[in-house]
Amino acid sequence: MAACADSTARYHISVGMNCFIPTSFITVVRRFHESGEFVSSFEMGISTQRATINMHGIEKQMDAVLSRMGKKAEERIWQWRWDSDPTHFVGWHRENPVRYCYSLDAAGRPSGPMLAAFAVATPSTASRQGGPPRPASLTVYPDGQHIIDHILTSALIVERKRLTPVTVSMNNIFN
Repeated sequence: MAACADSTARYHISVGMNCFIPTSFITVVRRFHESGEFVSSFEMGISTQRATINMHGIEKQMDAVLSRMGKKAEERIWQWRWDSDPTHFVGWHRENPVRYCYSLDAAGRPSGPMLAAFAVATPSTASRQGGPPRPASLTVYPDGQHIIDHILTSALIVERKRLTPVTVSMNNIFN
């Protein structure tokens, strides 16, 4: 669940297994509660089908919307281009343990003010080192409020991709 400063839940995020492909999972984002207005959904997992994203009733192939630029982790930028509206071109740049979201210019480089910051969850091993585990958190800044649905959906997908195993032998089975 995503909350705003006054602790009111703004989104309800649920994850369910695809009953026909038990190795594939569907994430659904709705406004305020589980029966609220549909915002987006995406399906990823071990499947022969290509991963898909649905936003506001429009379905697209994930690889047509999200791409990764840069080989090294510290140089990598995840680019989100939902449609031809340049305000929907955003990029996520990693600076461990936080990912920063910016608008992208025509060449796909971050430009303009920071739109959001996503702090990844600290592992439970942190509690053994004296600190409690910290849940993931997304902060959307004022310049990003007008595209918060795109920011939230892209952050969820980028984090899911980050946590997906990448060994060479498994590369071909994850969509």
